[in-house]
Amino acid sequence: MSYTLDRPVIVGVDGSRRALGAARWATEWCARTRSPIRLVYAVPDDVWFAAHDPFAMCVDPALRREANTAGTKVLTEALAAAREVAPDLDIATQVYSGTLADHVAEYSSGASMVVIGSTRSGPIRDVLLGSQVMGVIRSSSCPVLAWREDDPADSDRDGLVVGYDSSPHADRALTVALHQARALGEELTVAYYFPAAAMIGAGYALNLVNWSLVEQDGIARLRRRIAPACEQFPEVDVDIVYGDSSAARGLVGASSSARLLIVGSRGMGSVAGTFMGSVSQNLVHHARCPVLVVP
Repeated sequence: MSYTLDRPVIVGVDGSRRALGAARWATEWCARTRSPIRLVYAVPDDVWFAAHDPFAMCVDPALRREANTAGTKVLTEALAAAREVAPDLDIATQVYSGTLADHVAEYSSGASMVVIGSTRSGPIRDVLLGSQVMGVIRSSSCPVLAWREDDPADSDRDGLVVGYDSSPHADRALTVALHQARALGEELTVAYYFPAAAMIGAGYALNLVNWSLVEQDGIARLRRRIAPACEQFPEVDVDIVYGDSSAARGLVGASSSARLLIVGSRGMGSVAGTFMGSVSQNLVHHARCPVLVVP
């Protein structure tokens, strides 16, 4: 796939602490790559308000001006936070009329990445997560990073992890992961998981399968598969994990020590044809580090 880091990075802000954290992360990343950054505050249009409350008077110009003023204030705070990280970086701000997903659908084809703050899954958080982060991911034609604060229980984070299953989406995710690893100066782990016991049957498999040989052969085949892409990034150290687990379980576990987790939006599973695969959705909800979803 063609992927470049010199395009703008779009960051959605809404005045929350997690949005400011996402803006700081994106600014640091853009300072490394010398990429321009655009902070966006989205003000949903009249149709959005009417769908949620038939008595909402967002058609009132005064209310619209008030919403835009609030957006400008949020952007001023986000810009100040970004300037603390990189005073000389090219940073633009925009109050957008429409949802953030609308903005992403319109502009992501010219961006290298979209960054939006998120939280780990919970009974209340899922409402926001579903309406904001997942909507943005589904609307984007470029990678979307769901940023979250590090879990205090996790320490010594190091390296990037990319989930891989030999699908075209995984190949695209690998390319993006290699670019990210080079930009951040990090090692990259290519993680391949398959639930062997569930597929073959634990009792049958334990008696007849030499799992050491299966792992050795799998790693060798995986290394050959990813070699052409990795050879284009000689400065990136690449390791391989070949594990007996579901992809979601294995990658959530890997996220506890990774700085960043990269995954394709779809894979080779039974829902490969759906717009967003179950593994990527699971990781956006449950990973313990930022997740970059590659379309």
